[in-house]
Amino acid sequence: RQRAEKGETPHCCAELPVVPPTTPPSEADLAALKKEIDELVEAKNAAFKALDTNETTRLHLKLSPLQSKWEEGTKELQSYADRLEEWQKGPKTRICEGLVKPDIVFFGEGPQTELLLVMGTSLQVMPFAGILGKVGPLCPRVLINREVVGHLEQEEPPMFFGNIGFRFGRDDNYRDVHIASDC
Repeated sequence: RQRAEKGETPHCCAELPVVPPTTPPSEADLAALKKEIDELVEAKNAAFKALDTNETTRLHLKLSPLQSKWEEGTKELQSYADRLEEWQKGPKTRICEGLVKPDIVFFGEGPQTELLLVMGTSLQVMPFAGILGKVGPLCPRVLINREVVGHLEQEEPPMFFGNIGFRFGRDDNYRDVHIASDC
């Protein structure tokens, strides 16, 4: 809250682990994959010579991802020692500099919400406009928007808006806050 009042952008600042590089495929795995690729190339060439377009296409579709997997695996194996050494020398944690963002809540889910932040919306289209009523009666609701939207007494509320609108400026408002700002 203090950062928002100062006009600063809130950042996560959580300490996160720096994970080691993933183990690449072994040379034996890559050799087996290369053997399978070579066999498929021979079969594809035979199907092509026999003018069997269905078999040629089927084999090509099977061969293409295997070739990509082999190429990626070879690159991973070649660079693994350098990536592992870099990880071993470096710090094992980092500070998250990401912006604070809420998790996504899909319509119809019933999460236990502690705070509802509504930003940059007209609250005119359902089902999102109904999100105001999807939180409990004691959950604080904050609107960060240039103008007030979703007010209880607006002239044309969306269908089924009912008694769930924001209560800015009313005596019975105990949980709604409007911050007139860009989000």
